[in-house]
Amino acid sequence: MNPVNVTWHKDSAGSYYATHDGKRIATARKDGNAWHGTVIGLGHGFTGRRLADVKELAHRHVERIYGEGEWTLFPARELKPGMVLGCDTWKDGEREVTSVSVDTDAQSVDVELSLESSRELGFALDHTYAVGEYVRVRPLEVEVVRAEHLAEGDAVWFYEGKGIVTAVEPVGNNLGQLRVTTLFKGEYGTLTVYPGSTFERVRKAEEAEQAPQGRTLDDPADAQALAECEADQRDAVEAETGERFAPKALGPQTVDLHPFTAVVDVIAGTGVLVSPPAVEDVTLSEGGATLHDSLLADALRRLLPLGVEALEGEDGGLSLEAVTPDGRKVFSLYVSACITTEPDFEEVAASIEALRQAVGL
Repeated sequence: MNPVNVTWHKDSAGSYYATHDGKRIATARKDGNAWHGTVIGLGHGFTGRRLADVKELAHRHVERIYGEGEWTLFPARELKPGMVLGCDTWKDGEREVTSVSVDTDAQSVDVELSLESSRELGFALDHTYAVGEYVRVRPLEVEVVRAEHLAEGDAVWFYEGKGIVTAVEPVGNNLGQLRVTTLFKGEYGTLTVYPGSTFERVRKAEEAEQAPQGRTLDDPADAQALAECEADQRDAVEAETGERFAPKALGPQTVDLHPFTAVVDVIAGTGVLVSPPAVEDVTLSEGGATLHDSLLADALRRLLPLGVEALEGEDGGLSLEAVTPDGRKVFSLYVSACITTEPDFEEVAASIEALRQAVGL
């Protein structure tokens, strides 16, 4: 993780704010005998008895959210459709911007957001930001290019979102104008521009050419070639999984998800996720949320690419297997593609017992 430099400034009596790369990123204010802190993009606040405690918590959250470079701070007034926002308090964590409206009189930015489930149901989610507010956005690799340097396959930003260039050709007049054809929201459109006009390009044409091409099964030879290709891909995935989990080695396999630790048995498809000691946890809000609670979702997301998911409990939350003597919560996991096909009860029971012993239960 890259170190994140956070600088604190005194705002007024009993109030501080922090900046990162010149942008306001966190706050701390005193209310009675407690200090309350916030971090942009977190979605909830946290409390502490001392100012130093709140500053430390804020710094840890900033490093977790922005330290890997996966997210960046972006002014709400400059949001564009297609950008992806993140917030810890959203159940799904990420939402895509579908429209933006800036109200200069109210000094607010009205944003419509969507996610896969809301798109399927045909509705958008509303959110309002202050004009001067910064939000948590997934950064895009955007470069400014001249119209004459565009090529078929380039993805470019328009005010309403992202379009794909399908053709660039000269108009043929003495002004040297160009005709740029784009595919935007399923419809083709044409722009006539002067040389030197600029576009924000998201993806270069040569990168688009490297994208896998669609295949059809109309020809038996194509079907055979596609089947062989898919078999090769499955072998590659199995080989990669084998390197991660060493499936030929019997016994539990450990995955470091600092500060959490996962122990899985890819033979039987079982696993557990162990939290840090309870003494290292701190309360983040008056509602009872803790630092470990906020980091748990991130640990589970990092397990998904490995084919490991959390087991759901009877109450709809995570299935709690046990609590260790030093206060570490042990949650139940399962491996979606285990080595053994439909392991029987005895195999699963033996695996779970081995996992419990491995984590000190």
